[in-house]
Amino acid sequence: MKHTQGEWKEQSFDFDNHTKIWITDSHNVQICYLNRFGNGMNFLKRQEANAKLIASAPEMLEALHDISVNLRAIMDGAPSIAIGSSLDKVNRALKKASDVELKNVDYTDAPDVKLTRALT
Repeated sequence: MKHTQGEWKEQSFDFDNHTKIWITDSHNVQICYLNRFGNGMNFLKRQEANAKLIASAPEMLEALHDISVNLRAIMDGAPSIAIGSSLDKVNRALKKASDVELKNVDYTDAPDVKLTRALT
C-alpha cells in the first residue's frame, strides 16, 4: 500500500483551551494527530518539531529516492548525472522538517556532474 500522496502540512487548532496538532494532506484530510498534552514548554516544542518532521515525510521520501537513483548511476559507471535538482529537493525537505534556514544555494540550474572512476 502506498502512503497518502501529495503535500502534507501541519495544522494547529485551539480546542477547549488546548492546542491540537494535525497532519493533513492537500485536501485537508487528516493523516495523523499529535497530542499536545504534557508538562512544560519543552514538551510542546518537541511535539511541534515532531509535527514538522512527519509533515515533511513525502518530500524527504522523494529526495531520498532521487539521491538513491543518482548514487546507483554512479555505481553503475554513468559518465554524468544531473544531481543539482536532487540536492535542491533534499535542502527543501530538510528545511521543512527542521525549520532551520539552510544555506541559500539553488542547485536547480547546476550543471551535470562529470564522474571519473579511479582505475585500480
